[in-house]
Amino acid sequence: SYYLTPKLDPKVCYAQPNLYPDNASLAGRDYEIDGILWDAAQIESDHDYGVYRGYPSKGIKVLRATNSGNYQGETSITKNNFPTTGSHGLYFYLLLGGITPEAVLAANGRTIKSVEGGNVSLSLSVSKTTEWEHNEHGPSPYGLAQQAIKVTLVGPRYNSADKSFRPMTFKLYADSNKSTLIYEFKLMR
Repeated sequence: SYYLTPKLDPKVCYAQPNLYPDNASLAGRDYEIDGILWDAAQIESDHDYGVYRGYPSKGIKVLRATNSGNYQGETSITKNNFPTTGSHGLYFYLLLGGITPEAVLAANGRTIKSVEGGNVSLSLSVSKTTEWEHNEHGPSPYGLAQQAIKVTLVGPRYNSADKSFRPMTFKLYADSNKSTLIYEFKLMR
């Protein structure tokens, strides 16, 4: 047997924060958590909360590599990438297509500084995504372990001499020449 796989341009498919809570892990609750870009783990049905599709969400769908920088209005969520806010030690995963996590790490290095400079940086590593544990409704652990780039926010800390902050833009590339942008986001706070 032969399998033909088309060559994909390198891209980020999903940004995956903590998958718990989402609508599937909290089935039966009286609130809606999943946003419009969330890869829903439920299929629409006649049930109040939908039907679990058999596998969990992958996270937030990435529509484009670039960030618009316009955070006004309801449509800003489809024009800007996750995250827009953060804190020291928080992390998320980037699920990739057309490129391996190892290649992204080789192209960018382990530390990413913001375009504007400042006291926040990113620490990159190759990792498997977390299977999130919880004690609520729905499957536990929740999530599928798969290879990804783990992005950890670094600084400022509670004991940092410089606790100032200004909006900062971060960019990740598919190549060391920095000519193929695969993900950009701006921390606003």
